[in-house]
Amino acid sequence: MNENQVKQGRLCLVPFFGIAASEYRSLGESPFGETTRGEAKTRDQRRDYLRQTLASTAQFFEETIVTCVLDRDETWLRESFPHIEVVRIEGPPLHLPCNSLAWLQDELTDRTRVHLVGFTEADQVLHYPNLDSDLELISDGYIIAPVRIERKYGKGIRNRGLDIVFDDKPYVAYAICGEQGLRHYRNLCRREKQDHYWLTENREEAYAGAWVCSRESFVGASFALTDRQPTEEASYSVFRNSRVLKPTRWDYCYVDHLSGYDFQKIYDFYRRKKWQAWKMKMGKRVGELVSRLKKR
Repeated sequence: MNENQVKQGRLCLVPFFGIAASEYRSLGESPFGETTRGEAKTRDQRRDYLRQTLASTAQFFEETIVTCVLDRDETWLRESFPHIEVVRIEGPPLHLPCNSLAWLQDELTDRTRVHLVGFTEADQVLHYPNLDSDLELISDGYIIAPVRIERKYGKGIRNRGLDIVFDDKPYVAYAICGEQGLRHYRNLCRREKQDHYWLTENREEAYAGAWVCSRESFVGASFALTDRQPTEEASYSVFRNSRVLKPTRWDYCYVDHLSGYDFQKIYDFYRRKKWQAWKMKMGKRVGELVSRLKKR
């Protein structure tokens, strides 16, 4: 059986936000809220991340569908990826992930060949080397939720995971459990092992930007729009009534979060800026106090 035959019936959905948070806010609503998180990626960076993401989905899925909200994103996507199906989803940017998954649910009525559904954010490289051997678990109703890794910036300003080395560079692995898990994720997994996975206790913490499940598990999900963590909540809806598995080792099934490094840099920049502003403010207060003491 050749590679294309192995991938038959596998479909991956990728919601794409093509512009930064400030640009979405200028349109009236940002899917990233008011944080600096959405500013960490410029338009060119987002597009480059998507190219790498699509190159990885092509290794494991027969079809990839990219969804977007804006006309300008749809135009660029169709011009840049003529071999990829692009769908513009009606509704506010905030609800693109949820609306995309709900759309796909309806769409599967006509796509009878699809037996495996995948999801990933548009800034991740998928590494599913053991997907073929996990098909039996997936067909039994389990959802595979990979570990997320990202390149470490400096000392790891938001490091709550496991320090690892990937591609000869320092990385951090998040949402990891089992023998490699740290105290932060101590409630993530039950001591119930399924081959190379642990069954999760906390389904929400199991989310790491991507997942794979059977057609039956996906069509049984119920989606509800929410303004709280809209990207994550869309996936929680799939996880809610399912059994979610996390790898016992990070390198068994993982995604490389490309924008995490940039997010850490900009987070550090704003943190330093805030710290400098605080020092200037305190320095000014100390100066005023010294001046008053001298006048006495």
